[in-house]
Amino acid sequence: MGSLRSEAVDTITFTDAKNELKCDITFGKVKKRYNIHQHRPSDYFDTAIYHKGKAICTVDGTYCGYINFDKIRYWDGRFLKAFKVKNHILRLTCANKPLNPIIERERIFNS
Repeated sequence: MGSLRSEAVDTITFTDAKNELKCDITFGKVKKRYNIHQHRPSDYFDTAIYHKGKAICTVDGTYCGYINFDKIRYWDGRFLKAFKVKNHILRLTCANKPLNPIIERERIFNS
């Protein structure tokens, strides 16, 4: 049996109409190797934030790992605090009855 792999391969656009800012992030269009010793992950992106069509800030990173703005790391997935799942929630959601996932999620997160 092989591994299951899921990847994003499209473009997401962020806009700020009030300040005339735009950033298009395209996933899946990066060459895997950028030097002999290192490989970019397949979720890597490299783009810029534009103001009135002029690049004002570079943006690079991976959607699973980190995001840099002008080569300064503002978000790093390695330092996210993990959360603990309560055992009683697992027992309730695993009961032998059909559950509406939306209602159950609301009940769990609002308790």
